Amino acid sequence: MASLPSFKEVVAWFVNRPAENPTRNALMWGVAWLIISAIGGWHLYLAPTSALGYDLFGYMPLLWHLAINVALGIAFTLPFILAALIVNHQASIVETFSRLLFAHWPAVLMLLPALAVSGNRYALLNNNLRVAFELDATSATLFALLLAVVVMWIVRWAYVAFRKVTTRGGYVGLMLFGVALFVAAVATEWALQLIYGAI
Repeated sequence: MASLPSFKEVVAWFVNRPAENPTRNALMWGVAWLIISAIGGWHLYLAPTSALGYDLFGYMPLLWHLAINVALGIAFTLPFILAALIVNHQASIVETFSRLLFAHWPAVLMLLPALAVSGNRYALLNNNLRVAFELDATSATLFALLLAVVVMWIVRWAYVAFRKVTTRGGYVGLMLFGVALFVAAVATEWALQLIYGAI
């Protein structure tokens, strides 16, 4: 009878999922995230405003939500693809896209608070956490904790995925990842502003 994995093995398995997942599985889970994010935002009248956050937007057709989430996924992964190709000319674009898209899926957890509070309260939590804390310290604290967990989760998984496709670790790999992450954050906000400006 096979023994159960230790806690350390479970943690290692979880932390390294973006690197150990086959490319096809990573892509399927990444696409699933896009669909769940689109349906959740459509149902809750929320739309992404950055690589991490959603905001109250009102009604939009579901196809618009899907298009916006696809654009966000491309804008988030593109800087990592370019960085991977710079350091490893043999890096696969499909693999890089799949693994980084998979690494971004915890962002969909930021929809969860909208199930517990009103749309206006969620917008306040997302846009002005200090004022929200003065009005409801418990909700604001829980929202801040969730945001911190999601940020650390995405950054860790994105780094694991990036290290896998570039085969680069150490300070050089970490610095390049940091630049790609910063550019990805800027690119997603810029892309979303362009899309919302055109709607």
